[in-house]
Amino acid sequence: MQGQHSAQSSFFGMIYDELIPTDHLLRKLTAAVDLSFVSDLVSDCYCPDNGRPSWDPLVLYRVVFLQFLYDLSDREIEEQVNLNLACKWF
Repeated sequence: MQGQHSAQSSFFGMIYDELIPTDHLLRKLTAAVDLSFVSDLVSDCYCPDNGRPSWDPLVLYRVVFLQFLYDLSDREIEEQVNLNLACKWF
């Protein structure tokens, strides 16, 4: 089952808006590049009615993109996504 990312705004969303500068690279990338094609591209790889829901493919794509962008190892990207607010927001 293909998981979906909730677009519901939250308290943390408001904090990210205040703490991450508007000129940050990841904000500029989000504004400039539409990644909505990722879910459509991989949708046929997921069974619609069998198994547990997966992570949203868009989230996984963004993590791999950050890993490539900042030249990080698997362990380093895990740490950055957990601790770096800009990476967590992205």
